[in-house]
Amino acid sequence: VFHGAGHNLAGLRDWEPGDRPSTLDWAQSTLTNFSPLITREFDQESNAPVVLAADVSTSTRFGTGGESIARCIARTVATFSMAAAFFQDRAGLITFDAATRAMAVRPRIGKNHAIHCVEVYQEHLRPE
Repeated sequence: VFHGAGHNLAGLRDWEPGDRPSTLDWAQSTLTNFSPLITREFDQESNAPVVLAADVSTSTRFGTGGESIARCIARTVATFSMAAAFFQDRAGLITFDAATRAMAVRPRIGKNHAIHCVEVYQEHLRPE
C-alpha cells in the first residue's frame, strides 16, 4: 500500500510544498488558523502509471470472423485505461508500427482521459 490519491483516508499531516491543493483539509486547517495547513493522506494499492503500447501497423486491419485485430486492441486499450481510471491510477498510450514509435498520450487520471486514449489509438491507425 502506497500513500497517494486513493480512496481510504490514512490520516492527516502538515502541508508540505508539492502537495496537491485537492488534498487540503480546509475544515481541519481552520482549527489551526491555517498555520499550518492540514493535508489528508490516502492509501491506495499503487501509484505506478499504466502505459499501454498499441500496434497501429497495417497488419492490425486483418483478423478472423469479421473482427479486426485493431478492434481487439482498441477494446484492450479501453479496458486497461478504464481500469486505471477506476483505481485512480494514471494511464497513458504509446503507439507504434514498423517504422515509428510515439508517446501518443501522456499518463493522466480519469474516465474522460481513458476515452481519449481509445480515440487517439483509432486516429493513429494508418489508412488502408
